[in-house]
Amino acid sequence: MMKELENKHKEILSKFDKSNPKLIPKEMIETMEYINSRDPSKHPPQIRLLCSQLIQDYAVMYKSVEEKEPDHRVFELCKAWLDFQPSNDQMQIDQINHRYALTLRR
Repeated sequence: MMKELENKHKEILSKFDKSNPKLIPKEMIETMEYINSRDPSKHPPQIRLLCSQLIQDYAVMYKSVEEKEPDHRVFELCKAWLDFQPSNDQMQIDQINHRYALTLRR
C-alpha cells in the first residue's frame, strides 16, 4: 500500500503541475475518497504520514483552484491521520512538521 500511495502521490503532483488551467486531478479526488473511507487507526505511522501529506496537498490544490480553503472536514481528516504514537525520533519530527503545516493552513 505504501509504494502504491507514493507512486500515486508523484503522479498526482505531476498532473497538477502540468495542468493549465489548474485543475485538481481526478486521481486526487479518487485518492481522497479512498483515504476518507479508511480507518487511520488500522494503518502504520508511515502510511498515516503519507495520507496526511496527500490530504494537505489536496488542500493546497483546492485553494489554488477554488481560491478558498476547503471545508473544515478536510483538516479534521488530516488531523485524524496524524493522531498516532511515533515509533522513532525521525517519525516524531515528521509528525510535528505535518501538524505545524496543518496549523498554518487553519
